Amino acid sequence: SPDFPRQATLRAPRGQECITIIGRGEVLLTDLVLEAGEAGDKPCVYSNGADVTLRRTAIKYAGQYHAVDAEDGRFTIRDTLIDASTPYAALAVKGAAFDMSRSVIDNAPMAIDLTPHNVESARIHEVFLLAQPSGAAFGPPTSGIAIRGFGQNGQVDVTRTIVCGFGAGLYVQGGNRVRFMDSQICNGAKGVVAAGGQTEVVASVIGVTNIGLQIAGGHLTITDNLFYGSAADWIFSEPGAPRVSGGGNTFVSDRDFCEIQEREVSRGPFRRNGTELFYYGSPLGVCRRPPSNGVPREAEVCKRFERNPAAWTPYAPPLGTPEERRERHGPGVVISSPNDRDRDRDRNRRN
Repeated sequence: SPDFPRQATLRAPRGQECITIIGRGEVLLTDLVLEAGEAGDKPCVYSNGADVTLRRTAIKYAGQYHAVDAEDGRFTIRDTLIDASTPYAALAVKGAAFDMSRSVIDNAPMAIDLTPHNVESARIHEVFLLAQPSGAAFGPPTSGIAIRGFGQNGQVDVTRTIVCGFGAGLYVQGGNRVRFMDSQICNGAKGVVAAGGQTEVVASVIGVTNIGLQIAGGHLTITDNLFYGSAADWIFSEPGAPRVSGGGNTFVSDRDFCEIQEREVSRGPFRRNGTELFYYGSPLGVCRRPPSNGVPREAEVCKRFERNPAAWTPYAPPLGTPEERRERHGPGVVISSPNDRDRDRDRNRRN
């Protein structure tokens, strides 16, 4: 239940970590509230080389570094809330095997800074990321998920994840292979920025104010996605960058280019014939006019998440006083994520 009567709270001294874990052992941190209110340049949780699992844990961080800093080893996060007031990424993973699910990261200008393991795949599943509005700043420091490492050749799978409010929803560098599937990016300036690697965006919803997709290097494939809200361009290719490939996408726009007309319409690399949209002569998808409120039905889940991000991780201890918890969660009510039916089904199987 949201009351979590058995949770323990650990507060770090000023300028110190909450927990430091070094070595090759296995460590499970569960049913905890970790607070570092004056952390300075220290993280709340630091691990190096260990196999660490955070489960049903809430982290409240204020400082000038990452709330969680994991190097090498293995790092797993389940049913956890990270509220990080910092100019840096809330969570930094450097070379560790990484698996995160059913969790929320709130407040930081960059949520996840990931340098993936070269052998083991990284997984981000049912994770909800929310930034405070910070203007149209771009690049890794203002990305929801930044996947880096110029010498890395890792595999990262992002599924059923929501990324809201960042300068770029997803930023990919290096030789990494990234699959962003069945997920949403909303209220950002840019959707996906590919500066290297191989990136697939599949069956996702991307709603941003500036550019939907930007490619400077690597290979970017988009299939069966919905794009809306891009004021500047749906796809922007840097000079010399490879072209975006894919098909089956829907572009929702109230601009003249997407109006259904008798004649064929061209603009830069795009050509529209009827509803069908072509990119450098290849069929990329179709144009669709927006509904009266401007937000496609497929994007409504983002709006619900933004109103109450804490409610999306009902299995993490909520932060704040009992009164604040009741205000956030309601009296004795566990608020489910949009995937509650699947979660209930899994729970019934276990029982």
